[in-house]
Amino acid sequence: MEPIVISSRDFQEEDGCGKRHSVLLKKALIAPDAMLDFADVLHECGYNDDYAVIYDENTYEALQGRRPKAKQEIILPPENLHANEHGVELAKQRLGDAKLLIAAGAGTVHDITRYICAERGLPFGSVPTAASVDGFVSSVAAMTLGGFKVTVPSAAPDFLVADLDVIAKAPLYLAASGLGDVLGKYVSLTDWEIAHTLTNEYHCRYTADLMKEAVDEAAGSVEGIASGDRGAFGSLMKALVLSGVAMQLSGNSRPASGAEHHVSHMIELGPPWLPSCDALHGEKVGVGTILALQRYRSWLGKTPEELERAVDAWKPYTEAQLRPVFGALTESVLKENADCCLAKVDPSRIAPCWDSIQSLLAALPSESQVEALLARVGGKRSLPDLGIDPSERDRILSWSPAVRNRLTFMRLLHTMQL
Repeated sequence: MEPIVISSRDFQEEDGCGKRHSVLLKKALIAPDAMLDFADVLHECGYNDDYAVIYDENTYEALQGRRPKAKQEIILPPENLHANEHGVELAKQRLGDAKLLIAAGAGTVHDITRYICAERGLPFGSVPTAASVDGFVSSVAAMTLGGFKVTVPSAAPDFLVADLDVIAKAPLYLAASGLGDVLGKYVSLTDWEIAHTLTNEYHCRYTADLMKEAVDEAAGSVEGIASGDRGAFGSLMKALVLSGVAMQLSGNSRPASGAEHHVSHMIELGPPWLPSCDALHGEKVGVGTILALQRYRSWLGKTPEELERAVDAWKPYTEAQLRPVFGALTESVLKENADCCLAKVDPSRIAPCWDSIQSLLAALPSESQVEALLARVGGKRSLPDLGIDPSERDRILSWSPAVRNRLTFMRLLHTMQL
C-alpha cells in the first residue's frame, strides 16, 4: 500500500467560515514499516535526538525492535494507569531534561505526555501503537482531575509516525475501540450542525465534510480490519488522525465530540448509581453512539411543538436536581453549567428550523447499521457489554448532557424531563 502522508500544508487556511484555520501537526506518516523512517520525520520537522519517549510496559514490549533511539525511555506500569494527577506525577518523577517528549502507545500515555508538554512548554511527538482512540493529534487532553472528567487545552503533536505493521498486530479490541470513537462522529457532526442551525454557533462546512469523508472511509474498511489488512487499518488510523486535525481546524472538539461522548464521560465519572467500568474510551463512545442514534432517530416525523414547550419552560439546573444523580460531583457539574448553553436557544427558532433538523436526523445511520459495523470487529455494542444494567439507559441519556456544557440534540430532549 502507498504511505498515507498528512501535512499541515494539505488544509485550507480560509474557506469562508469566518475563522482562520491553523493546523499544528507538521507531518503524519501512516505506513507499513513507518518506524524505519522515524528519524527522517523527526529531522524533517526540525528536531535532533534530544528527546524522551514515554511508554507503558505493554507498549514497550510491543515495539521491540521498532523503538525510537531516545535519550531517555520512561516506562510506566500499566496497572491502574490513567490520565489523572497520579499518572502525570508518575511520569514527571522519572523525567529528565529532554527537549522533546514523545508518547508511544494509546490514549492514556498520549494524554499524560501532552499534558506535561503543555505544562512545561515542550514540543510533543506521537507514536501510536494501536488504532484505539482519536486523541493522538488533538490539542486537548481528556483528563480526570479532582475526580471530574475535563478537557484541558494541551500540546498538539508536531509529528506523528504510525507503523501499520505494529498497529495491525495489536489486539483487535483496540481497533474496535478506535472504530467506536470514529463512528461517534456521525452523532457529533449532527449535534454541531443542529446547534449552528438553532443558535448560529460557529460551524465550518469544510471541516465537517473532511471529517465525514474520513469516517465513511473507515466504516467502509471494517471487513479489512477484521481480516488484518494493513490498508484497512490505514484508513481507520487516517480517520483517527483527521479527527484531531478537525479539532485543530475548528479550534475546539465540536467535530469529534457530542452526545455520544457525553454518555462515555458520564460512565467514566462514575456517579454513585453506576458500577465501575473499565472499558476503553472508544468502546463506551461506540455504545453511546448507538444509544444516541436510537433516541435521535425516534424523533423522525415528529412535530416540534413538544420540544418548543419544553425549551420555553427550561430553567437552569439546581443542586436539588443534580445531587441525587451526581452525588459528590454535584458542585463540579453546577460549575460546568453556570452559563448554560440552553439559555442561547430561542424556542421560537425551533419550528422554522424543524425541517432542517429532521433532514439532519434522517441522514444519520441507523443504530443497527452501527451495531453491525462494531459486531464485525467484536466491538462492544450495549450497556450490558460495558457491565451496566440496561435499566439505567434512560437515566444515562437524560443526565449525560449535564457533564459538558455543550448544546446537543440530546440536551434539547433532556429539557422535556426536567
